[in-house]
Amino acid sequence: MLDAILKTIRNPRFKFAAGWLAGGAALGAVALLTVDKVVESTNTLEFCSSCHEMRHSVLPEYQTTVHYANAFGVRATCADCHVPRAWPAKMLHKIGSINEIYHWALGTIDTPEKFEAHRAELAARVWAEMKTNDSAECRHCHTVEAMDRARQNPVAREVHPAALKAGSTCIDCHKGIAHKLPDAKKVAAIPTAAAPAATPAQPPQAQPTPPTQQAATALPAPTPATTQAPPKTPHPAVTDSAACLTCHKGVTDQPIRPGQSPDPTKKHPVGIRDGVNCVICHKTPGQMPGQ
Repeated sequence: MLDAILKTIRNPRFKFAAGWLAGGAALGAVALLTVDKVVESTNTLEFCSSCHEMRHSVLPEYQTTVHYANAFGVRATCADCHVPRAWPAKMLHKIGSINEIYHWALGTIDTPEKFEAHRAELAARVWAEMKTNDSAECRHCHTVEAMDRARQNPVAREVHPAALKAGSTCIDCHKGIAHKLPDAKKVAAIPTAAAPAATPAQPPQAQPTPPTQQAATALPAPTPATTQAPPKTPHPAVTDSAACLTCHKGVTDQPIRPGQSPDPTKKHPVGIRDGVNCVICHKTPGQMPGQ
């Protein structure tokens, strides 16, 4: 038995095959380690901000947010929000990033003006990806089950359970937390991000307005004679934030901390920055974001 094994080992064909297998395994290991090193190197904040397009646009915005600097010293970098953690998805994302090199060569966003022209399109694409994966990148750091709601802002304490019950995901409400929000009208004009089509002057056809209800921007208030509100009528169609503010006057274009809206009956759970962008989150008027 031992002689047969030794004879096989001494066979030139066996040595040749074994050499190829060992060499292939070694090359495979080196290639895998190289790819892993390259992927991790391109995930750093230094790499992401190394081109002037990022240094002159999103980097300064990001550096003013709590994701960059906070009391706890915990920093979420570009890759934490924009690159999947799981290996197959991460590798596919990196391969897809070749498209960014192509547009860098073309100079698609090589000036602040060009970047602003594409900001809404770029943001809508990221929001759609995060909506599809149920905000997986957010959930790598933020665990719903670990949230101590007793220590949250009173408004967030109420909104989070309602949003979860409505099937909303993080990105439905938490947009613009690391970068400037794009212009709401530009976002609404993008097919993948626009609100459902409706005639601007009329409510959706599926729920016609009662004949006695004239076209107006305000919803009816409860009658003084009863404590019960009348049946809910369809929400008027809106095309921009200005239409929203005709009724929701408590939300202004000034920075608002959660629960500090001028009108205590219209507390907004998310601080509004760079102007009111209602239709970015509230794509379907009268419903929770994400519904």
